[in-house]
Amino acid sequence: MIAVGACGVGGCDKGTSSASGSGGGAGRAAGGGGGLSSNGGGGAGAGDSAGASGLGGGNGGVSATGGGGGTSATGGGGGSNDQGGVSGGGVGGATGPGGQGGDACLLTGPFGPPGCLEVSGAPLGVASHPNEGANHVVICSTACYGTNPPSSGNHYPEWPVYKTYAAPVPWGFLVHGLEHGAIIVSYNCPCGCADEVAAAQAWIDALPMDDVCGTPPRVVLAPDPTLDVHWAASAWTWTLRAQTFDPAAFQAFFTDHYDHGSEVVCSGAADGSATGWCQ
Repeated sequence: MIAVGACGVGGCDKGTSSASGSGGGAGRAAGGGGGLSSNGGGGAGAGDSAGASGLGGGNGGVSATGGGGGTSATGGGGGSNDQGGVSGGGVGGATGPGGQGGDACLLTGPFGPPGCLEVSGAPLGVASHPNEGANHVVICSTACYGTNPPSSGNHYPEWPVYKTYAAPVPWGFLVHGLEHGAIIVSYNCPCGCADEVAAAQAWIDALPMDDVCGTPPRVVLAPDPTLDVHWAASAWTWTLRAQTFDPAAFQAFFTDHYDHGSEVVCSGAADGSATGWCQ
């Protein structure tokens, strides 16, 4: 069986080495190479036609886009891999670990608003960024940003109602919300992540009332197909980038950066979710 794996932009680690006679660990896609076994068959990484052979081992199998090594011809069997791999081994070889799979839901971009240069590959975690300005531009015109997700910059004269959206919201609206002290939580899950979205919503629902506005907190939750990680949060000049939704990490980001925009505007202004934001 040839399993398909992948991982995020910028490449991933090599597969792990295997035990004597086993199938070699597979590399992950986007830059990973196949791991060599110590005394067994080698795995194959993305782009390789076969893994390297070890002493007494057979050939590693072919990887599709970052899956594990397949069966060997002689000696130790290469472990098949299905997003992480099962144990290898076979005639003439001891059982060893299979290849390491990748993220089956490869994010393919484009990474950034339409008409803009792509922005991707920044480290995971929390980061501060320079203020890119706060000028108003024509609604639904091209607005480009230097971070992904955006954290400041030119934006549209209207800002979004602070709520959960089922479809993407153009960043020209969202960045104006950041200026008003909002937190924007965005996600990109091409294979779906309903459990994580539900967890994010539960976290938002449990946040305390805004003691300045006397309203629920200014938080937007929306999908973003231009995001180059699976989960992110934005505040004015700050971002959190993550591959999973971790309530503790998002809570810490909210605590540290909520209501730190240059203006305090308690209510939202625009909601284009019914008719389309730029129709």
